[in-house]
Amino acid sequence: MLKIINQIIFKVVVVSFNILLSLPVNNSLYAGSSPGDENEKSKQFSVDLGGYKLHFDIKGSGPETIVIECGVGSWSLMWKDFQDELSKHYRVVLYDRAGYGKSDPSPYGRTVKEIARELHEALKKTDLKGPFILMGHSYGGYVVRSYAKQFPEDVKELIYADAAYEDQFSFFHPALNVFLERSKEYNRNMGTAFRSGEMTFNNVEIDSSLSKEYWNSYKLAKSRATHYDAVYNEMELLSLSYIQSTIDKPLDIPLTVITAGNSFQTFANLPALLIRESNKIWMDLQKRQLNTSTKSKHIIIENGTHDLKNSVKKEFIQAIITALDRK
Repeated sequence: MLKIINQIIFKVVVVSFNILLSLPVNNSLYAGSSPGDENEKSKQFSVDLGGYKLHFDIKGSGPETIVIECGVGSWSLMWKDFQDELSKHYRVVLYDRAGYGKSDPSPYGRTVKEIARELHEALKKTDLKGPFILMGHSYGGYVVRSYAKQFPEDVKELIYADAAYEDQFSFFHPALNVFLERSKEYNRNMGTAFRSGEMTFNNVEIDSSLSKEYWNSYKLAKSRATHYDAVYNEMELLSLSYIQSTIDKPLDIPLTVITAGNSFQTFANLPALLIRESNKIWMDLQKRQLNTSTKSKHIIIENGTHDLKNSVKKEFIQAIITALDRK
């Protein structure tokens, strides 16, 4: 019986994570509006890194500059609505990692050390002046930690937004650990299918809750084989990225760990018991991340799920404001 239950849990987990990585945000925040159609337009441009380009999207003119590093499978488009709101307080920098969105694929391995290096090189070629506040969501937490290790002089402050913990899957139910292999296989196959022309978005029904402009931008990005290649390669090299993002000696810069109190509710079709157990483990791992810095604090958004920017946008923005209030 236990074996059967574990098999059921595993199948549900794989489906849950593949849906999360593959589908557009079904959220009314985007209904009836095009990306970034607030009064002030964002500044969008590409930065050449010597044969390949990264896409940037900058908005706001506040006293602080926040660079947002997205999770696996996510790119700047999915953070546009959040950027519109947060840019009322700060300058907010979004960008697409190599292979995602409007960015070219990179000829280099998709480890967080390399991703952080590319971001650093790209930022140097903009008119932005550091040091920066880096905020990493989920997998993005690995990237900003690696960035802080490599370029500490370029980092003013770190924010972990429900950020991933090194080798985190070893702490959870085996079903959550082994889903990586199935998810990698899925993205590898999707990349092959789009590259060969076997897969297109032409027969995908448009989500009526999304604006036409948003859907078209989403479809364009997800119709590229490079998107799935990037997801696959980031996941394939996770073990190395764990090592590269580990902080051996606590940093001496401000750090705020923002944690979703109900993180695993994002995967609502998981068994309730597994969600509760996973949330407890997640909270413990989040607290461990406070050791990354000698100047850390913890903000818990009790009703937040892992997708903070959509589940509790207002509370998330307030948490960032609180984090950066040094009075």
